[in-house]
Amino acid sequence: MNQLWSHFSPLVLVGAMFAAPVLTLGFILAWRRRGFAHDRAVVLRATGDAFLALWGLALVLTTQATVAPGVTTRPLQLVPFEGLAPLITRSASWEVPTAQIGGLVLLFLPLGVLLALRFGWGLGRCVLTGVAVAVSAEALQWILGAGRVAATDDVLVATLGVFLGAALVVVARAARVRVHSGARVAVG
Repeated sequence: MNQLWSHFSPLVLVGAMFAAPVLTLGFILAWRRRGFAHDRAVVLRATGDAFLALWGLALVLTTQATVAPGVTTRPLQLVPFEGLAPLITRSASWEVPTAQIGGLVLLFLPLGVLLALRFGWGLGRCVLTGVAVAVSAEALQWILGAGRVAATDDVLVATLGVFLGAALVVVARAARVRVHSGARVAVG
């Protein structure tokens, strides 16, 4: 965990420095594209676009950073669960798989939420988009040869994150519709 933090700590600083400008610029550009209308829906769409841009920055910073400067290997794991199973079963501590798997799920969970909220998409469309984004990120890792492993497992775990994020929105929408439709739920 300390190695992981020491690797990403400069990225946290860079991300924090660029988060507010990216969010602000994304919002202004998205709002401008809609004519600076003061309609609530327009402002919410512009906000969603800005958060998608911010999420994209976070994705690039965390997935495309060079692990070891000067290392240009291009490891590739195409067999599903080839790296995931040993990570879970042979790790010296539970913290390692929790940080790696949980971190990737938490990185992609906001994409599912943002796609479902911003575009009103259902689970299927969100998950397919998430798969496309995850495959693109892994392909870039392999093409750029930054010393990172491009793995099918990462695509599977990222897809789980997108699914969970979109599912949260779908469940919340269903609950909201049920409450607003006048349906009474018996408690007890």
